[in-house]
Amino acid sequence: LWDKKNIKDFSVWEGVILGIISDQEYHWNFKHLSTLSSINWCESILQSRKSEWDWVYLSEHSKYFSFNLKRPGEIVKRIRKFGQYIDFASLSKRFDVKLTAERLSELMDYSWDWNAISSNKSYELSAELVQNNNTLSWDWYAISSRKDCIFSTDFICENSHYQWNWECLSKRKDIQLTADMILSL
Repeated sequence: LWDKKNIKDFSVWEGVILGIISDQEYHWNFKHLSTLSSINWCESILQSRKSEWDWVYLSEHSKYFSFNLKRPGEIVKRIRKFGQYIDFASLSKRFDVKLTAERLSELMDYSWDWNAISSNKSYELSAELVQNNNTLSWDWYAISSRKDCIFSTDFICENSHYQWNWECLSKRKDIQLTADMILSL
């Protein structure tokens, strides 16, 4: 862990860690190194011997993939930088990632767990995003209760075959289902 009391300059600490990890003479157990929160958040360290890290663990736990309020766009860059290594099923379940619908739409090419994202409120969704990608494995029951997805009654009726939570939809004040529409289903 970088400790300002022992090593004042971050770049010195980073250089020491990179020198140790990069040395091929050491037979590091990267599965174990991946669990060390003292180093698994640092981009340059993750770049070193990146194919050897335990990306399932990092995708699930590393603070590197946590949302940073001071730099909200950084998460997209980080996902793109390590996209070929990330376990998107694990990342989809995290509550500290926080992606807006706009940012998520920029990352649609990755293997997200759309079923998990459907009920994960840290991923902002929109009716437009879901409708434009309605062939993905959404959990329609969970999406029915999301306040960030206000579907038109036409879309709901045209897709009545989805596994909607009809009780939840009928209670929502932002979606107007008439008696005639419900009877037509």
